[in-house]
Amino acid sequence: MARRRRRATINKAYMVLLLLLGSVLALVLYTMTRNAQNANQTLAMATFLPYNGVAQPTNPPAAKTPAPDPVVSTVTAAPAVVTSVWTPLPGFIVETPAPTSGGVLKRGAQGDEVRAIQRRLRELKYLSGSADGDFGEATESALIAFQKANGLTGDGVAGPATLKKLNSDSAKSKPSGSSSGSGSSSGNTSRATSMPKPRTYVASEATDYRYLQSGSSGSDVKRLQNRLIELGYLGGTASGSFDYETEEAVRDFQDRNGQWVDGIAGQDTQSMLFSSKALAARGSSYSGGND
Repeated sequence: MARRRRRATINKAYMVLLLLLGSVLALVLYTMTRNAQNANQTLAMATFLPYNGVAQPTNPPAAKTPAPDPVVSTVTAAPAVVTSVWTPLPGFIVETPAPTSGGVLKRGAQGDEVRAIQRRLRELKYLSGSADGDFGEATESALIAFQKANGLTGDGVAGPATLKKLNSDSAKSKPSGSSSGSGSSSGNTSRATSMPKPRTYVASEATDYRYLQSGSSGSDVKRLQNRLIELGYLGGTASGSFDYETEEAVRDFQDRNGQWVDGIAGQDTQSMLFSSKALAARGSSYSGGND
């Protein structure tokens, strides 16, 4: 009898335990379900938020990146070539021919470039005529002699190599005993001139001209230079000093006007120079009309 009661008590205990386990299991399931529902609602709210009564995505669309501006390439021109120019020291006159036609000067050419060549040839004793600016037979012969004496091809053409040598300090003068080109350097025939009369110094007077030569100075020289400049034989401005350039200009004037070429401005030279018959230098724009 006692055993039955004990068994009945145990059975009741098992039943209560099972009921408790069932209740706990039901509670767990219920809790899990509620959590799942809450999670779904949170996800839905995170995806769409109301804006002006309309559900909008929480993540706005990515901003469009504007297309880059077209790149314009700028072409930069190459810099100009800078040529170094040698500048002579003050007080030194350097006259270098600068040919403009193909870099060469030859027979038939005219102008200041030719005149500069003639003056240099005369300095080196290859040319005895005047520097009239005309590249004639005499100038050609003098140039050939210079070229041969200085190891160049004797073709009578003043090209870059000849000009460089001609104006260098190493240019060789004409050997003594050789004849120099004479007469006008622009023509094929020489003009005979009378021997000059002995000159003596004459003081400046109203009716006479002062005897002017290298080393002279004063107002008479300045007046002489101004007239030579006017006729195109001398460049620059009158200094009042009878220098090398003035002497060369007087020589050119004398040769052009049929006078004895000695570079000295005596009575005859100045009489012609200041007369209306004076011929201007070749290529000069002077139109005449002097007393």
